[in-house]
Amino acid sequence: MAINFVKCAESILATKVLEPDSLSALRAAAQNGLSLENMSILFTLDHTCEDQTAGAWPEFFNQSFVRLFSKAAFGSTTDSVKLCGLLASELATHQPPSLSTLKMLVLLSVGEGRATPNFRDLTHQTFMDFHSDKRILGAEDVTRIDQLIGWSRTGDIGRKDANFLFRLNDILDKPKAHPSWQALFVTSIGSHVLNDPNSPGLVDFSEAEWLIKNIEGDGSLDVNEKALLDYLDVHSPEGQNLSDLVASVSELLKVQEDSYLKTIRTLIRALETKDRYTAQHSSRVSYFSYKLGKHIGLSEKMQRKLRYGAIMHDLGKIGVPDNILNKPSGLEADEYQIIKRHPVDTVKILKPLADQHDFISIAMSHHERWDGKGYPDGLKGTETPLLSRIVAIADTWDAMVGDRIYRKAIPRDKALGILEREQNMGQWDPELLRSFIDMIRAGDEKLAKDIDAINQGEEPDEN
Repeated sequence: MAINFVKCAESILATKVLEPDSLSALRAAAQNGLSLENMSILFTLDHTCEDQTAGAWPEFFNQSFVRLFSKAAFGSTTDSVKLCGLLASELATHQPPSLSTLKMLVLLSVGEGRATPNFRDLTHQTFMDFHSDKRILGAEDVTRIDQLIGWSRTGDIGRKDANFLFRLNDILDKPKAHPSWQALFVTSIGSHVLNDPNSPGLVDFSEAEWLIKNIEGDGSLDVNEKALLDYLDVHSPEGQNLSDLVASVSELLKVQEDSYLKTIRTLIRALETKDRYTAQHSSRVSYFSYKLGKHIGLSEKMQRKLRYGAIMHDLGKIGVPDNILNKPSGLEADEYQIIKRHPVDTVKILKPLADQHDFISIAMSHHERWDGKGYPDGLKGTETPLLSRIVAIADTWDAMVGDRIYRKAIPRDKALGILEREQNMGQWDPELLRSFIDMIRAGDEKLAKDIDAINQGEEPDEN
């Protein structure tokens, strides 16, 4: 009698333990053939059960999906898009992705799915979702990423692959990164830059502009980015001075960026004049966000992105009527809907900085909630980017301990008590909030001194 796959899986889920005998039974049931409907069951098992199979489960999990996405399944573009959509939906449901899932995605991307852009994009995003919280890259991770982009490097590694490597490099905790990462990062992107079929071995102005936007977007280079520029200098054709080209493009971009940032600062000052509460609020949110990023060990690059992104997070309020923005009593439903538009309006203002993706996401998502009941998109859990979740906590804290037009500031200890009572009630990332509370309790005197400096319009002491 054939073993029923669904019933076998349900019996495992009842105990939440995956034992060798259970896996053997599941493997036997799978011999009868797996359907796409079984995808959800496999994900749930991978995400829920304690694995006691000495490593046999990941192999079964991965190979099951490879069989599901066999060559026959890619008979048309429509089929591939549909299958990728189903997989994307499961990945969104089961967060954070497991290591088994990451390995499975690489197998799909470098195997039957390698000709399908959807798979590559999906795999890139899943890696970034996983590492945006973990921030540590291990030897197995480097191997999987190398497998993912390695097939591209035999011809021309795509711009999307190169952008993925830059983004992943940004979110990694550099001191703990596996040493193989730098070699992978440098040689892969170097290959992309120097193996352009239209100008092999050359770096033209547009390519240099793209490089600078990725490596100097926050005004500094990390060790991996410096190593990349050294690699390009060494491997560029004799007579081509890449350093001079990069420097000239960098200077041009800096002038353009400085000009627009001056406009942004003017808008911030105008908003502070328009709304008494906003005066210094953005600076304090920027400060608390930066301090929390530093406290949890974000890279210096990500700390700077937090600082600059948070300072701009409420710019869209400049379009809210004064009588709503400064109303001394509760807002009516229609007035609240107008206030809720400010994240989208902020993004419109920041569009000329579109290459600074993290600034945009902070502005757009700092009112999302951990339970999915926030706005404007109703993102849930880690669907909201890490930097946005940090700014959401800093924004709430400053709103609590600062004077508002309709109430006085809440005392610090009372505010901490409120956060502690409500840390698991769905508004904030519980782990991040716990770190924030610990940071506030540990830094009383220094934090108070820095906030006084900000309120006086001065820069806080960085030491």
